[in-house]
Amino acid sequence: NSSSTKTQGQEKASESGIERRAIELLDKAKASERDVRYKKALEFYDDKSARNEIIRLLLDNGEVRNREQKLRLKNGEETWVAVSLRLFEYVGEEASFGTLLDINERKNYERHLLEARRLADVANKAKSDFLASMSHELRTPLNAVLGFSQILRDLSDPPLPPEQADHVEHIIDAGGHLLPLINGVLDL
Repeated sequence: NSSSTKTQGQEKASESGIERRAIELLDKAKASERDVRYKKALEFYDDKSARNEIIRLLLDNGEVRNREQKLRLKNGEETWVAVSLRLFEYVGEEASFGTLLDINERKNYERHLLEARRLADVANKAKSDFLASMSHELRTPLNAVLGFSQILRDLSDPPLPPEQADHVEHIIDAGGHLLPLINGVLDL
């Protein structure tokens, strides 16, 4: 339904409205050092759209719970935090209370798990490629040897001398034992 769909212009206006609303909240008590610190806290957001999304969620829902966010510290380092905020009324004014929970260790663990999984996927693909190649490289010549040996045994005219027939039978028996071993290894 086109009437319920926001246009890009409406979204931009909404975003700038969120910024204005946040600035209004921050500017209510200009002289307070607490508010100055709060304004400075907004500077830690590298990604303005992520900051605006948190503000939008706070204004729309009255709270934000455990929103994962990357911040940049004054020394330039990046850190991951879980942001929780709640709007409330204090002395007749709208105020907010929030906590930041350091989740760097968990994020590093998740990053290492993803890297380990990526490496396992690469190793698994290499194994699959190797086995596919070896399957062809081993089975094709073995099947040819077995096939030609069976032709020599069954279709030789005149029949093979007994010594040669024994050698051909030995080739067929050895190939018959080798083929299931190769299949077992390659089908792992």
